Amino acid sequence: MKNRIKALILCFVCIFSGTMMITGCSPKPPKGSQVVIVDKEFTGTGFLISRDGLFVTCYHVIEGAKSIYINGLNSNLHLGYAAEVELVDPQNDLAILRIKDPGYWPYNEPESPYWIANAASPFKTTFGAIPYAINASLAAEGEECFTIGFPKVYYQGEDPKLTSGVISSRTGFGRIATVYQISTPIQGGNSGGPLFDKFGNVIGIVNAQWNPKLMVDDYDRVVIDNFQNVNYAVKSSILMSLIESLPKKLALPQVKTASAKEMPQFFTQYRDFIGLVHVQKKGVKRVK
Repeated sequence: MKNRIKALILCFVCIFSGTMMITGCSPKPPKGSQVVIVDKEFTGTGFLISRDGLFVTCYHVIEGAKSIYINGLNSNLHLGYAAEVELVDPQNDLAILRIKDPGYWPYNEPESPYWIANAASPFKTTFGAIPYAINASLAAEGEECFTIGFPKVYYQGEDPKLTSGVISSRTGFGRIATVYQISTPIQGGNSGGPLFDKFGNVIGIVNAQWNPKLMVDDYDRVVIDNFQNVNYAVKSSILMSLIESLPKKLALPQVKTASAKEMPQFFTQYRDFIGLVHVQKKGVKRVK
């Protein structure tokens, strides 16, 4: 009598774009093979929270990074700024980076404490005030929301994409209280992107999706259960706790609760402050 197998495979995944390896499932290398370490590139999304280069994304996007570059700021996809990790919250999948690049304001402003002498750059970048606030209040079920991000850039191109939906639940997978369940469509590469309410306030940080599950039922039949638009975002209240841990107090815009704009207006106003995160990580490649 054959053994019955019940398996649940890759139900809940973080969403960044790149080559994914499932640990614990790989066969042993064939005899005579050589294992070499190679770099692999992953991408995610993030957004500025200060003019001097503080930038929010997901921890899983930058975990184990050898280098981090941010493209797309000021709508310039050809210019990448080097960034370093400033503060992380691995448990809640959040990271705050700081852009440290001679081409980025304030490094090219002599009066700035971050100014690098003789670091003239032909790509000097300056920004206006951060246009969105961070709303740490709890959003309601059914509340409209949208995100702007860079999903699957190697297939869909590097232009930012806007998708919209609603808050489906105030809790996430297994009733986790730190995340929202959202119906906003997301894909690999959306991780770290801001989730906005209808007034344009940041209410969450997109970080994960429920994947189709593959299992064998009681009659030994393979069942594929496709969940549509069951996605998750870390609540802004969690981000605010991390921001309050920064050594210097951060001045943030006032939360807006009136005069909602149309999404095309928000997209035009916000896209300059939302970036495509390129991360180099170590990977493993087998060569015979």
